[in-house]
Amino acid sequence: MGYAGLFPPAQLSKAVQRRRDMWFVLINSPPLGGTLFVVEDSGTVVGFIHFGPAEENDQVGEVYGLYVHPSSWGTGSAHALMGEAVASLSGSFNRAVLGTHSGADRTRRFYTKSEWKTTGKERTETLWDSLVYPAVEYERVLKP
Repeated sequence: MGYAGLFPPAQLSKAVQRRRDMWFVLINSPPLGGTLFVVEDSGTVVGFIHFGPAEENDQVGEVYGLYVHPSSWGTGSAHALMGEAVASLSGSFNRAVLGTHSGADRTRRFYTKSEWKTTGKERTETLWDSLVYPAVEYERVLKP
C-alpha cells in the first residue's frame, strides 16, 4: 500500500474502507467539484488525479489528490495523469499548488521529477476522515 509507514496501521486500515465508500458516493452523487481523471488497466481503475481551483485562492490551480495503486507504479500512469492535469490547469491558471505528506519520499521525488518545486510552506493537514499528517507544499508555474 502506498501509505504504509506514513500512518499507524490500524488507522490506515479504517481509512481505506472509509475512502472507498467516500469515492463511491462522490462519483455517483455530484457535486464532486473540480475535475477527476482516472487511469485504467484492463478495465480496472488503478489511479486518479483530482484537481481544480485552489481552495484558498481561486486564481491558482490545485491538485487535490493523486494516487496510483502500487501495482501500477513504474508504468507511467502517474506521469500520464499529472500531464493531463497540468495541461488542463494551464488553460485557466498561471500556477498550481499541491500538498503531500512530508514523509512520502517516493511521492516527493515524483513531484520534483514532474517539475514541481517546494514552496517552503509546511502545515498540519487533517483529512475529512480525521487522518492528521505533516504536509509540505509544492508549486508549479504553468504559464510564464
